[in-house]
Formats: sequence, C-alpha cells, structure tokens
Amino acid sequence: MNVADRFSIALFFAISVHVLLVMFVGFDFELPSPKAKTLEITLVQHKTKASEEADFIAQANQLGSGTEIRKQKLTTTEDARFIADDIYEFGRKSTEKFDVVFTSYGVLCWLPDLNSWAKTIFNSLTTGGEFHLVEFHTFHDLLAGESYFPRSEPDVEDEGTYTENCDGTKSTMVTWSHSLSEVINALISAGFSLEFFKEYAYSPYNCFEGLEYTSGLGYQMLHKGQQVPLLYSIKARKNV
Repeated sequence: MNVADRFSIALFFAISVHVLLVMFVGFDFELPSPKAKTLEITLVQHKTKASEEADFIAQANQLGSGTEIRKQKLTTTEDARFIADDIYEFGRKSTEKFDVVFTSYGVLCWLPDLNSWAKTIFNSLTTGGEFHLVEFHTFHDLLAGESYFPRSEPDVEDEGTYTENCDGTKSTMVTWSHSLSEVINALISAGFSLEFFKEYAYSPYNCFEGLEYTSGLGYQMLHKGQQVPLLYSIKARKNV
C-alpha cells in the first residue's frame, strides 16, 4: 500500500469519527434566566419629586445616613423600581401583586388612616403573601409627653430631621398617634391573619434622648430602673 492510499484511508476514518461525534454529542447553551421582579415603593402623604438619591437610600444600612464611598459600593445586583406617590392614592390605582410587603421604622406616625393603609397592603399581596412590620414602640411616645391613644387631630411641632444629618434646620412636622391595638385591629379588619407580635427592649438606632448603648444588643432606655419597650414587630399573612 503506497503512501497516498494510507493517507486516504486515514482521512476517511478521521472524517467518519468526526461525523459520529457531531451526530451523538449535542451542545445545549442555557440562556440566562430573567432577574426576579423587584419593586421599591416610597409612600408619602403629599406630591413630591422622586428622590435623586433613591439608589443610595435603599442601600444604606442606617436611617438617612451614608457616605460617598458607601454609595459607590452596591450591596445588591437586583434591579429596583422607585415610585413616589400618595399611599392612599397608590392603594386606589395599583393592581400589582407581590409575595412580600415590608414596612419598617417610623412609618405609621405619618399616616392618619391606618385602615386604608392596611387595606392597601392586603390588596397588594398575592394569596398566601406575607406582611412584615417593624416599628418604633408607641410606649416611648407616652414617656415623651405625647399621646398614646389615637386622636382626631394630629400633633404639630417644629423639629429638625431625625437623622444624623440634621444641620439645625427646622420644619413643621405633622404626626398622628397610633396605639398598638389600633395597628393590630387595622390589619385584622383588612383580612390579615396575624402569625406573631413581638416587643423588643433594644433599638438598632440612637434616635431618642436618654438611650444608652449595650454592647452586642443595641440601645436601651430605662425608666425607674426598668427597660422601656422600644420596638415591636408583626408578621401577618393574606390567606384568601
């Protein structure tokens, strides 16, 4: 067998093996799955411009604080959409549904009508969806000389911002008092099933006068030697 014949036979076998590999070996390229839909809602009582610093506020780990370095360092890769709207108007026109709604720290005092607030949350959840609330305890308001029980008229005071960025500028603050029973009954009336209610003696923020820091626990307040409840949390579910 001459060299040309050997080369032809070798070439034939090489092509045959290649064809078999192509026939029996497949390649599956998995397309990247779409990102989970997320939504960040800013609820206010008056018309306002959406915050230009919303990306920073959403990622800051402290109330109203942060630095330029922290702003540049993202803590999530998820996309978010920001909405600036009246909470009650949002409740009337929104048709979107979510699995979880979360509300935290210093929200309820700005709202005059908790029944509408609770109904907005209930209507925004899917069946089986969860609502989580963590809020400053209203018992502190009582010790500060403010009303514990709800009133028809709000408290109106001239104060600076409660954040650490306060420069002394004061604005007129309009707030409403809400007892714990009012909060809980608003959620029940909206159709929620409550799964737990908890109270806490420590706050992660030094935002009230007279607080003292306890290492590993946070800030506490003592009244006549006893701890004052500073926070409470509620978990509720939409079952229908």
